[in-house]
Amino acid sequence: MEIQRAQLALLKDLSGSPELCGRIAEGGLAHLDQTGLGQVDRKLHGRWLAALVKTMAAGRDALGEFGPPSADDWYIFLRDWREEDGTTRAEVEAYLSSQKVDPELFCAGAVAFTRRLIADTSPSGLRIPVDYTGSLAR
Repeated sequence: MEIQRAQLALLKDLSGSPELCGRIAEGGLAHLDQTGLGQVDRKLHGRWLAALVKTMAAGRDALGEFGPPSADDWYIFLRDWREEDGTTRAEVEAYLSSQKVDPELFCAGAVAFTRRLIADTSPSGLRIPVDYTGSLAR
C-alpha cells in the first residue's frame, strides 16, 4: 500500500495545480513532461519511485497471489466508496468518467479514490489496488 500512500501524497500536494494532479491520477508520473516533473516535490517524487520499484519487486515475487478484481469486487468497492467516504457524487462521477471539464473536481475525486484504495483492506478491496497499480506501471 506504500505506492498508494505515495500517490496520495503527490495528489494532495498538487491539488493546487489540478491539471498536474489530473495527469498523475490518470497514469502516474509518466504522464508528466519535463515542465510538469519540475513542479513535483523531489522528495515526493523519490518516495513514489521507490514505492513503485518495491511494488514491482513484490509483485514479481508473489505473482499469482492476487487475481484480477471481479465485477463484484468493483461493485462492492465503488458502493462502499460512495457510502462511506463522504466524497460527493460529483467528485466520484468526475473521476470515474475521466471527465476533466472541471480539473479541481477530477483531482478531488482522484484523492478520494486513492484514499479509498488505502482504506479498503477487504479481500476484494485488495485486488483492486493491485490491478490499478499495475495499470500505472504499464
